[in-house]
Parts: sequence; C-alpha cells; structure tokens
Amino acid sequence: MGVRTALLSALERVDTGEYRAELKLADRTVLAWQAETALKLGCVRIVCLVDNPASPHLEVQRWVEAQGGEFHAVRSAIALAALLHTDDELLVMLDGLMVDRAVLTGLLVQEPEPMRSTMPGVKLARRILTLAPSDALVEAHPEAFERIDAENCWAGVSVVRAGEVHHLAECPPGGNVVSYLLRLSLQAKTACTRLSEQHKAAGKWVLASDAAVLAERERALIALNAQAASWTGPFRALAKRLPQYVPPRHWTYAPTASFTAGLIFLVAGLAFAASAAPVAALVLAGAGAFAAGLSDGFTRLKRAMLADAQPNRSALARSLLIEALLLTTFVSALFHSGASIAELSLPLFAFGLTQLAAAQADLRSAEFWRDRALQCLAAALAAAFGCFTEVLIVFGLGPLIQLLLRLRPK
Repeated sequence: MGVRTALLSALERVDTGEYRAELKLADRTVLAWQAETALKLGCVRIVCLVDNPASPHLEVQRWVEAQGGEFHAVRSAIALAALLHTDDELLVMLDGLMVDRAVLTGLLVQEPEPMRSTMPGVKLARRILTLAPSDALVEAHPEAFERIDAENCWAGVSVVRAGEVHHLAECPPGGNVVSYLLRLSLQAKTACTRLSEQHKAAGKWVLASDAAVLAERERALIALNAQAASWTGPFRALAKRLPQYVPPRHWTYAPTASFTAGLIFLVAGLAFAASAAPVAALVLAGAGAFAAGLSDGFTRLKRAMLADAQPNRSALARSLLIEALLLTTFVSALFHSGASIAELSLPLFAFGLTQLAAAQADLRSAEFWRDRALQCLAAALAAAFGCFTEVLIVFGLGPLIQLLLRLRPK
C-alpha cells in the first residue's frame, strides 16, 4: 500500500498582500491547521505548493517534522510528481480552507471511530467533496470553489489516487496544479459527495478570505469549546470564563504565567502564616488558588480549541502541588496562632472531605467544594473575627453530611 500524502498550498493572497495560508486563527496559521488536520487523518507526508522561499510554510515544516512526519515544499507539478508513487493516496485541500475536523472525519473516514491523535490505519473514502453552485461560499468565491459541472462546484477537499499527478505533465505549463488535478480526478471517475447544510453550519467550512472571516470563526470555536461554569463556585466559574475574553495570541504563555503567579501568592501566604498573620496568609492563598485555576482554564480551553486528545500528565501534578501548598498554609496559620495538636488536624479532614464531595459530579454543590479560592477567603474572614477553627469544622461537616445523606437507604 502507498503512502497517504496531503497536498496543501500557500499561493493565494488576500487584499492586504498576505498569504491566505499565513492568516491566523487562535494564534496558529491556516496552513498549520490544515497540516495538523492532515496528520490526524493519517497522512504521513505533507507536500505544500509554494511560489517563493519566503512563503509561510517554514514554521509548519518544523512542526510537522517534530511530529515525525515528512514535509516537502515544491514549486512545480514536476517536483510534485517526483515525490509521489502511483499507489499513494492523496488528500487535497484548497489553499486557505478551514474545515471542522470532526465534519471532515465523518465525510472521509469509511469506518468512523473516536478521534485518536492520528489515524494511520483508517481508510479514507476516495471522493471529491462538492457544493451547489448556489451555495453562499461559491457565490462569494467562485474562483476558489470552481465549477465541476452544471450541478456541482468543488468544495475544496478531495481524496484521490496520486497516480493522477503523473498526468500533470500532459497539462499546459504554468497552470493551477490543484485545478488540473481536480479535472484529472474527475476524468478518472472519482465519486462526488455533496456537502449538506449541517456540514457547513456554524462556520465549520470557511475560506480564509480575510482576517475578519477567521475572527468570526475563532469566536465560534471559543464559544463552542468554553467550559461550562457553575456559579455555586464563583471563583472557579470566573477562572473558566475569563480565558474566553483573552486574545488567543496570549494563550501560549498565559497558562504558565498564571500558574507562576499562583505559586508566588501561595509561597507569600506561607511566609505570612509563619509570621502569625493568618488573615493575610489566607487571602494570599485564595489569590494563589484562583491564579492556579485560571491557568487550568487557559490550558483546557487551548487544548479543546486545538482538539488535543493527548493526556495532560502535568495537570494532576500541578493540582497536587497547589493542594499541598494550600493545606500547608492552613496548618501553618493554625500552628502560629496557638492552635492545639488536635486542631492542627482539622485542615486535613476539611480538605479530604471537600475533595470527596467535589468528586461527586451529580452533587449540586460539587463546584462549591472545589472552589479553594472561595474557601480561603471565607477562612480569612473567619480568622479576622477569631473563629478560624470553627469555619474549618464547618468545611468538614458540610461535605460529610452531604455524603452521608447520599448513602441513606432509598
């Protein structure tokens, strides 16, 4: 069996003079999105048509090679043909086309299954995807979604035999390689499949004709992937909502910056706890917990936007570190406030029981028990009025009662 190869392009420019392929969505170029989609569909080789060495493919090439794939930039049909064998499978994507990956998987994968990081063993259906001539995309960009016949226009994606590439030598020189390849595939009787309105809904199939189009698609993606927030845990809800309003160009460093800020607040809280200043210590601990939650919010939204299915192994370690620092702050604040040995065990019981309650996904108050920032500020307020120990007892009894009620016979 041949090699599954993706044919992409970085040739067309928008009105501002930029390449369509270098316009950005969620701080990634259109070409990078296309390359990642191709890799996830099992392509092991990416070939990109370019017109000069300064085209936007270089950064994508480094990324593809880092993922273990091949990347080749070519400037002619002859160079393209030299890379491909007759039995190779070729996924062709229109220059600047942004397609929802789940939609494309459903259209092309013959035996759909849950998306893995890549799908090299999954067979793609050999077909040309089409649009109706009256479709809004075709009417807006007739030069991109070219007419196939009286009833169909190309939708910008095809899976064809790479053997058709070797017939490009028979085509007039200097023409559009992708257009020629489309015609050759039609002559080879490759089946056509019409896109439905559902496939294109909510910006799932768009052409990067300008930055405004991608900005709209970006807003739709953020709204689609935003985490559900329950205001029973107000600070956790804020940590989930705020990343939606931060421009994606900041998402690269926002998770690390937020987590670092959280650690600084927590270490400062420990210092104040050791100085017998429990109120300041707990306020700082609350700020640290919120910053750490914000870091988690950025990470989750970014991973969801990029459809990153790889396990986030560092998330558990970060969560355990934050919990350990918070617990140490509570114990230290009690110790330096003159608490007895018995009272020093209260934070451990309170933290353990709130964790157990928070793990009950169907419990309405689960988000409240997960909200460490809220608990820290409540404890700070209690400490200011001299009832720090009492509020810790409440934090332990509250979840304990809820858990016991769930165990009662039905």
